[in-house]
Amino acid sequence: MNLTGTTQSEARVQVDRLLKSTLPEMLIERAREEPHKIALRYKRDGIFQELTWAAFLKEIRNVSAGLIDLGLMPGDRFAIMGDPCLEYFVSDHAAMFAGAVPCGIYPTNSPGETAYILKLTGIRHFLAEDQEHLDRLLNGELELGKKLVDHIILADSRTYFLYDDPRIILFEDLIRRCEANPTLLDEVEKRVKDLRPDHPSDITFTSGTTGLPKAALHSHSAILVGLGYAFLELMPELRARSHRVPTHLPLAHVVERSMALVVPVISDVVPHLGEQNQSFLSLLSEVRPTYLHGVPRIFEKLQAHVNVGVDTSSRLARYLFQKATQIGRKRVRRLWKTGKRRSGLLAELVYRMAWLVIAWPAIHKVGLIHCVGAVSGGAPLPEEVQEVWQAWGIPLRDFFGCTETCVIGAQKGFWPEPGSPVYPVYPVEVKVAEDGELWAKGPGLIIEYYADPKATADVIDEEGYLGTGDLVKDHGENAFKIVDRKKDIIITSGGKNIAPATIENALKASPYVSEVIVFGDRQKFISAMVEIDFETVSHWARENKVTYTGFRSLAQNEKVIGLIDREIAKYNARLARVEQVKKFRIIPKELEPEDGDTTPTRKVRRKQAYEMFGQLVEEMYAEAAG
Repeated sequence: MNLTGTTQSEARVQVDRLLKSTLPEMLIERAREEPHKIALRYKRDGIFQELTWAAFLKEIRNVSAGLIDLGLMPGDRFAIMGDPCLEYFVSDHAAMFAGAVPCGIYPTNSPGETAYILKLTGIRHFLAEDQEHLDRLLNGELELGKKLVDHIILADSRTYFLYDDPRIILFEDLIRRCEANPTLLDEVEKRVKDLRPDHPSDITFTSGTTGLPKAALHSHSAILVGLGYAFLELMPELRARSHRVPTHLPLAHVVERSMALVVPVISDVVPHLGEQNQSFLSLLSEVRPTYLHGVPRIFEKLQAHVNVGVDTSSRLARYLFQKATQIGRKRVRRLWKTGKRRSGLLAELVYRMAWLVIAWPAIHKVGLIHCVGAVSGGAPLPEEVQEVWQAWGIPLRDFFGCTETCVIGAQKGFWPEPGSPVYPVYPVEVKVAEDGELWAKGPGLIIEYYADPKATADVIDEEGYLGTGDLVKDHGENAFKIVDRKKDIIITSGGKNIAPATIENALKASPYVSEVIVFGDRQKFISAMVEIDFETVSHWARENKVTYTGFRSLAQNEKVIGLIDREIAKYNARLARVEQVKKFRIIPKELEPEDGDTTPTRKVRRKQAYEMFGQLVEEMYAEAAG
């Protein structure tokens, strides 16, 4: 049996079919079999519009024809930069229909990072969602001193008049090109037929936590199995019925590519795209999703938002919500032991009553009352965060994968116990090296790092396993628990090996903490730089009559420093003595990927963090020594 109870023979049939297919082929089949079903919903002028599979396919073909007329050739790389929008969805698929390789660029990438990506991949065609992303391209070219692309497509036409660059055309011009020359559709059909499962499908960039991001080149079979089938395996609820899912992460992120572009083709998942600049919370409240995916930060932020809402209510309401959460915790802890979906009749009745009367209003405010399941990936999920969401009635699971391997595995069970090991998803195979590094192989592995054969050779061994760079604890039966990134392990002056992620995740369980970066290599103790959660800390400040003018003044306030000190002491109790944070400083600004403080996926670059805040770090150790 696999994670979801699928038999090995059933799984093999499903995987074998996908291994022999391409994404355009599967999308055409879906549109032919269910032409009138909803493929996606997108918001324009305050109203959600629907696009059926037949209409979606027509848009894709027309845009693909326009791109071909613009000179896009099979194998060419095609860049798309912007937030999730209809034009992004259509263009990404359209590039594949033309035999090209879409390459998503994070909307938060700087002009310099954008130029680096374009130069590395040799991209000639670039689609920008709006003025902001077009300017990042043009400014990147200015920094480099030369033009990098031949054609620029602008999705948002409102600022077109600002530019005098003959390379720029509007998105709708692609469709007009098809209308002017309908025979281009024959070329689209030919290119789709010429595609093979092992042909390149897309390029996804690694997060770049330890250096420049690498261009991970996937094949069609890799994304269909590694991002399509694998997601259905770790989210079995998606097989059972139609689901509303918000598209909220950048489409350059491998998790969102899975849920927005691959999974809907082989399941009844309907992506919902918000309006330009619409907040995530606003999108949730409108969509009322039945399933939610995200990175840990999403669930931490939502939990903090719920807590703020509860804290602003009456004393009685706060007391009752705490009691309801306690009832939820007791229930889910029983479910961890039994492995069942529901507890006994009386216990379930007590929980349901507490949820409906007390917890429902708080969950309603964040739009998750219809949510029947959730998954978190991209980084370790703090155990406290996972337990709280389960106590509130949402079976949140943690899964593991990386850009180069797609999905590797997930926790078992409908209500997995926080901190429980990860099991590989069929047909992924794993092994643990002598130094504890996890290696994986399967259909989801990359073809190569584009234009970097040495890096490819360094990461894939002679047996076809790829080194993930993650240290794990082997739990037998191929199960494992992530310890930390191999390059991040701290060795103290006493010779103790410490995993920073363990400490950072423990402290990030505090609703007042947004990010933690710990240090201590060759030192006697662990220190930490802490980014406060502005929403929850500012609310606490107002409740406690603490005056502030902005983030910096709030972060430097002595009472706020005392609050964080108490929070660290509280969560230190859950750590081994050698792991406990002895000193800390609050980061005086919000970390932003646009400023280069983090990667585009909001992961912290530890080396860069030291360069930014090294003076504060050294100050902590100097105080201890003096």
